[in-house]
Amino acid sequence: MKKIIMIMFMFLAIFSFSFAVVNVGYEYEADILYGSMQKLPNQRFMIQYSESADLENATAQDLMILAKKHHVSLAKFEKSTTNHIRDMFLYTEDCQYFKQIGLSFQKKEWQRFYENELPISNQYQEKAYAYFPRFPSQSIIRYYPYTNHENIDLEGDYIVSGNHVQDFLADLQKQYPQLNLMMIGALEDLDSDTFKDVLLPEYQKVMVFLGVILFVFLFLYFDKKKRRYMIEKMHGYSTIKILFKENRWLWSSMILIDLLIYGILFGVRINALHPYAYKLLQYLTAFLILNLIMITVIIGCFYFYMKMISYTEILRKKSNLKKAVILHFLIRSIVFAYGITLLYENVPMLVNEAKYMVQKEGYIDAVKEYQTVQYIEHTVKQEDSFKQSFVIAEGLQKQGAIGADMHASLEHDLEFIPYLEVNPNYLRKYPILDDQEQPVSVDKAEVDQMPLVLIPCSFYDDFNLMEKIEEQFPKQYYQYAAIKDHQTYFTFNKEIMGPKLGYVKGSIVVVSGYINTDSLYIEKVNITELNQYIKDNGMPEGIGFYSVKERDASFFNLIQAEMEKRAFLMIFDVIALFALTLHLLTIFQNEQKKKMALKNMYGYSMMRSYEDLILLLACFYLGLCAWLWIRVKEADILLYVTGYLLLELFVVWGNHKWIHYQAKWNQWFKE
Repeated sequence: MKKIIMIMFMFLAIFSFSFAVVNVGYEYEADILYGSMQKLPNQRFMIQYSESADLENATAQDLMILAKKHHVSLAKFEKSTTNHIRDMFLYTEDCQYFKQIGLSFQKKEWQRFYENELPISNQYQEKAYAYFPRFPSQSIIRYYPYTNHENIDLEGDYIVSGNHVQDFLADLQKQYPQLNLMMIGALEDLDSDTFKDVLLPEYQKVMVFLGVILFVFLFLYFDKKKRRYMIEKMHGYSTIKILFKENRWLWSSMILIDLLIYGILFGVRINALHPYAYKLLQYLTAFLILNLIMITVIIGCFYFYMKMISYTEILRKKSNLKKAVILHFLIRSIVFAYGITLLYENVPMLVNEAKYMVQKEGYIDAVKEYQTVQYIEHTVKQEDSFKQSFVIAEGLQKQGAIGADMHASLEHDLEFIPYLEVNPNYLRKYPILDDQEQPVSVDKAEVDQMPLVLIPCSFYDDFNLMEKIEEQFPKQYYQYAAIKDHQTYFTFNKEIMGPKLGYVKGSIVVVSGYINTDSLYIEKVNITELNQYIKDNGMPEGIGFYSVKERDASFFNLIQAEMEKRAFLMIFDVIALFALTLHLLTIFQNEQKKKMALKNMYGYSMMRSYEDLILLLACFYLGLCAWLWIRVKEADILLYVTGYLLLELFVVWGNHKWIHYQAKWNQWFKE
């Protein structure tokens, strides 16, 4: 029993350390990105292109010159292919800009930073001018010197900080009135409470369940030794002395395990002392104190439990069932109300996420050969930006790019009927059958003039629906055609969950000549040919591609992380509920051994053998259902209560059968 208790404390220590690392990691990343700017007046802004003026005379380097003039710090966010990579260009005269993060420079060292092209990074495995303090992080963050990068795109997201921020912005608008500045606002102060709110609820849930499981095992441990403790009480030992002196190894081991686990993990994952290492130590100290408080509460519960029990009753082997059951049901009421609610809130989402991830591989196989547009450098006037996108889209479609863009706008029977907008290339790759079961085929020139709306045959039988379709797609602008019912279409959209991930079934399809560039997918793009086409149409180059698989990777990782978190909570939830069931069975078996043995001897059924236990469970579940109904007011939650009641009765039945067969085996061996 002691070993199980020690293992539980090991789990608790590992989980506490992981929680602390993730939480401090959020602070670490936010401080690197924004921390140094929060202490001074700051402003975040975006530069977009004006509709009326040429931008050839304005460059990103001009902003640096103004920053130098007004003695402010300027940081520019660079576009990135993935969400976990954050590249920034920095100009500042303050060589102690990163001091609060734990990274200081002398003036000459800071000057050398601006004389090279290497970044300051938090990734020790890549070459850099300097490194931020080492700490586990989910993001790659790099600061490049603003001065040595001439190809910085003017358009984008900036942060300026310093005592003369407003002077800088006023001068910028005065010298370059053609710039369209959009003020986002000052950075909010990111204190530690900002990050505690992210994970603290999940941590509290796990702590509750681990605490309950630990309490149950400790209760069984003390219950096993209560006869010995009562004898010691007869010899003059106080309850406090028995709890501490007789179990000093147990209590001290709990604390030592925390210290040992924290020490090992800290040494492995954090091998240097810096501000964030100290923050992590503060978290671990707080968790250690919380564990001490939890142990104190558990000791207090056992103190009152032992005070309630008369040692004469123990020695005479009288039953203490009522007192043990009262204590059990006090704990059970809290944990079950909390645990069932948690199951109700998380099980449906966990099931949906699991279904989603099961189908992920099929979706990845379908898109793994395709690329899509990552960015377009809009170095033209605002009125020409659409023309630039249009030219790029035309050039891609000439190379065979498939267009697929999901929309949801038509309402029918209180459900949204999505429609899929595609280009003619889509029909060649993914044939759609008409009402005669022949593949639909259209020319791009034809749908450029008048897009084609493909409507499933069964829709024509619904007058109200067709009326809505005609409102959405007026016949003077669209041509109609009937197609076979119940066909499935691939959408290239990872958020669509139809018959399979990325597919819809039986929807309207609109074939048009123009599809947005971010909804075009091409297996192999000829960059040289595309750039030449763009130039021939009087537009500047500047387009980047990345794979659809790469585009969707961060989304899948997020779903995976959420699913693992919910599964983790569900496992601890069920273990805690199951531990309480075993605890209740143990109480009844210990206190009513003779009574149950006699019932078993005379062949009583399970219902007759455990009638007292089943009656208690029935009353408890009726009360639990009433409380949950008042709180949630949804019938679905009662299904979870009923499900766990059946599971609990199954455990009681299994225990009854086990005792029955165990008695038979013992009798067989004696014979």
